[in-house]
Amino acid sequence: MKSLHRFALLISFALLTGCSTSAPRRASEAGSTVQLTATMPSHYDVALAWQDSSTACAGHVVEFATEQGGPYTTLGFLPPSQMSFMHPRLIPDTTFFYRVRPFFGPASQPAEVSLPANLSDAEFARRYAQPEDYSWGAPETIATATATGQKSIRNARTAASAAPTDLKAVIAPETVSGVHLTWIDHDSDAEGF
Repeated sequence: MKSLHRFALLISFALLTGCSTSAPRRASEAGSTVQLTATMPSHYDVALAWQDSSTACAGHVVEFATEQGGPYTTLGFLPPSQMSFMHPRLIPDTTFFYRVRPFFGPASQPAEVSLPANLSDAEFARRYAQPEDYSWGAPETIATATATGQKSIRNARTAASAAPTDLKAVIAPETVSGVHLTWIDHDSDAEGF
């Protein structure tokens, strides 16, 4: 018997920058040079190690693809102190391509979201089983009434004050399975969130 569970979700945003679309073994992003090496400690595992010249990155994104041009799939978002990653149990006789990209910027404070208390389990199950229209979820930028002081996330002195603020997460009224996120942006040089 399948059971439905109510949920509460804790969300925190980090600003992501340096998102290249190519798959270089060396990526230069905002003064950061990542030098990546890959070895195979066994027939089915790949061990990645890298050096990064950046002093201000917030971490690294490790990605792989089975074709050099991608598409690339994220394996993990790692802290700046971690400079290695093991990709275990790979498919035999398949070529894998890897890239490691730095990302910059501090994370927002977390925001909690949960289903409305007045939504019964039966009503949730009924609505969840229906087809849903996710057109409401298209990203958009809304100008704020007052200008926010924008700072660089790539500068160690200003990065903390460039973090997004006022993160709000609510179940979108059009659905029971989508979360609508809003926040105030304070950075001058992010390439994504």
